[in-house]
Amino acid sequence: MQKKQTSLMSNFLVIDTEGKDEIAEIAILDSQGELIYEAYNAEHPSKQDIKIKRKPLETILSDFIELARNKRLVFHYAEHDCQVIEESFQKLGQPCPNFETDCTWELAQTYFPRLDSYSLEHLSKQLLLRVDGQLFNSEFAHAARYDAQFTYQLYQEILKRQNPLLALKNEPNPFNDSRVDNPFQTHPDYTKLYEQEFTTLKSLVQDIKQDFNHQSKGAVVIGEAGSGKTHLMMRLAQDVLSTNRLLFIRQPNHPDAVLFHTYSRILESFVEPVPNTNYTQLDYLLAQGFINFLHSEYSRLSSKGKALLDQLQDSHLSLFEILNRGSKQENWQRMERWLTNWWKDTYSGAGYAIQIIKGIVKYCRYTDPHRKQLITRWLAGGELEDKEADQLGLEKWSDDLNKEDFALEAMSVFGKFSLLDEPLIIVFDQLEGLGLPHHHKTLLSFGEAVKELFTHVPNSLIILNLFSDRWQQFQDALNPAVTDRIAQDEIHLEKPNKQNLKAILQLKISDLNISLDKLFTDEEQEDILSQDSIRAVINRASGYYKHKVHGTPLPTTSESLNQPQTNTDYRLQKLEEEVASIKRQLQQVFSTKESIASEEPKKEPIPAEEPNPKNSSSNPDETPPSNSVQEEILDYLKQQEQAINQQYQKPTIINDHDDIGKIIEIAQGFQYLTSLEMQTLKLGKKKLPDHVVVKKGKSGNVLGFLQIAGSAFTARLKNFNQLVVSHPNLNFTLMRDAREPKITGKVGRQEIEKLNHTDNGSFTILQQADRVELELLYKLITDINNQEFDVKLETALETFLEQRPHHWLTESLLIN
Repeated sequence: MQKKQTSLMSNFLVIDTEGKDEIAEIAILDSQGELIYEAYNAEHPSKQDIKIKRKPLETILSDFIELARNKRLVFHYAEHDCQVIEESFQKLGQPCPNFETDCTWELAQTYFPRLDSYSLEHLSKQLLLRVDGQLFNSEFAHAARYDAQFTYQLYQEILKRQNPLLALKNEPNPFNDSRVDNPFQTHPDYTKLYEQEFTTLKSLVQDIKQDFNHQSKGAVVIGEAGSGKTHLMMRLAQDVLSTNRLLFIRQPNHPDAVLFHTYSRILESFVEPVPNTNYTQLDYLLAQGFINFLHSEYSRLSSKGKALLDQLQDSHLSLFEILNRGSKQENWQRMERWLTNWWKDTYSGAGYAIQIIKGIVKYCRYTDPHRKQLITRWLAGGELEDKEADQLGLEKWSDDLNKEDFALEAMSVFGKFSLLDEPLIIVFDQLEGLGLPHHHKTLLSFGEAVKELFTHVPNSLIILNLFSDRWQQFQDALNPAVTDRIAQDEIHLEKPNKQNLKAILQLKISDLNISLDKLFTDEEQEDILSQDSIRAVINRASGYYKHKVHGTPLPTTSESLNQPQTNTDYRLQKLEEEVASIKRQLQQVFSTKESIASEEPKKEPIPAEEPNPKNSSSNPDETPPSNSVQEEILDYLKQQEQAINQQYQKPTIINDHDDIGKIIEIAQGFQYLTSLEMQTLKLGKKKLPDHVVVKKGKSGNVLGFLQIAGSAFTARLKNFNQLVVSHPNLNFTLMRDAREPKITGKVGRQEIEKLNHTDNGSFTILQQADRVELELLYKLITDINNQEFDVKLETALETFLEQRPHHWLTESLLIN
């Protein structure tokens, strides 16, 4: 038998034999570690008591030849096993075939030098090898199957050292996460990158703190797609959340609800946990603010107040433990009374401010998640049942609450309360979609909303993350009074040099016990590091990693498929889109008929985005998307769906304007695949649920949301039912999220029944699976529009439809 050590292969067998002059027993494992053959020599004197798997030596050798053909054979101390096999063939007068072999006894001396022994037992114990979860037991040694199984484990360790990539097969791809979705996530952070820009942001916070008037300041962080803008916000959050409150606001999608959208996201940020604690940002705000309040009022404090302050000197978070001792209810009521009186004396008792202060205190008072959820909804202007409001000691909001006015006052309260704490950091991110033509009205509303924040919300650093071209577009579109306040400081994120990019990649693999130079060749590194942005570099590294570790095809180099490469082309394209959009709007205005009577239902058109020919593959000569692009889209969908499911259980402010804005955004995205007409209906001056009419040819569906409760729910549903009866040619679906309170009122339930008994209407509770599908499709479209995900929108949507042909929303939008 030829003995030859070979390089790494997967086509091998691991064999152990027992016997001296001939095979007494033999066990063979395949390259996956599965036992594929075991036999005992029926003629061997030591195996006469064995009752199973006994075979004549000739049969064993015949089986061995068949199994070993074109395989490499691995033994521990191969010289002995090969001699036993050769002598077995000689006994039968047969020539022994030649096979390539590897010897783990010899290989171990190379890869595990300076050990006292290289016996299978010693190596197995030194390396803590396990079979079926058990360490090596000498009582079971010298049985062919047992020794073969540990030889296989030993060989795997040797192969990992011959080729470190083998050790990575069961590890997650370290380059899989190339983007930060929000600052509250945790990702590896190479802190030397953008160190000066980070220091600048922190100094701006200090400037606000030291300013006598605590006037809010603005900053624009400018960088191209994938440059690390949100990652920088994550670093800021990780650094300051123990002292400052960081509030994160994604792109608004409805022009009539920008302030409420902003406040909703602020409230969601406040209930985010501070890392490595059991407390939320809101807990921190109240605790630190209350201690500073006590300091400011020290001369007027009672003996109980001074005693409380003395107990809080070591840790402001001990406030909650102290208040929950003894007369818990009395303690919390005293705090609430002190703070509301202070607010009246410092500001006034008008408006919603006193109730909001009470809501903050009550949120921090309770530990029950359900009560916290109720209070969070109430702080967002949501309705409570009478029983719930009484239990929590909160006043119900009026049915005609103006959410925009309420949101601005609430944000003003938080800004003023932060004067007792530290400056707020308010981050607007993922805003690039506001530059699209169909969002022009929302962009203008956003500008006005930011102006109101600067006017009414003190003690805040307001940060906008934007592309350089988009920032120029914002400056062209918005009032200079707004952009001048925003751009008090401009922070530019330039592409890092190759040394820093390499350091980022090395940081990502720091837990894998492998260097970048061993993972990628010089040529591969050059290709990876030459990509246009940090995200593109990480994505390219991810492609190489999957190719080398898992054998998947190496993706072609990604180019920006959604935007032209030059600024001039990009701005020309956007100008063409805007002109086309204005043209469509004018055509719709001229074709819209005036209502005959104020109570007659009428329609208002929603401007449609003119599909961008450069984002469409209708050209027959265009190359179809590659498999790697489709796999990238499917990987994205899988990861995002998992993340959205995890996010589902977190406190979320659900709002009709936001939800219908998502539906419209999705429908606008599908304009690249099919022509859809969108409208809204009116019923005189009566209030209706937020909705959109989607028409394709003669078919039309009305999708609406009604998340409110109480008498307002009933009134709007009654009006909606009138529309259903008035438009028998349209199909109406009114949705409500399953996390919202159930409708218990008799009249409200009767109206739901009326809707469900019509031929063309239905009331639907949006369960988790339905909500996740909506959010996933919305995120896919907005991520592509914001250049967070670099694939063609049309390709992504076609892939989505192929994989989910019966998606409830695409069917409702008449796309399928």
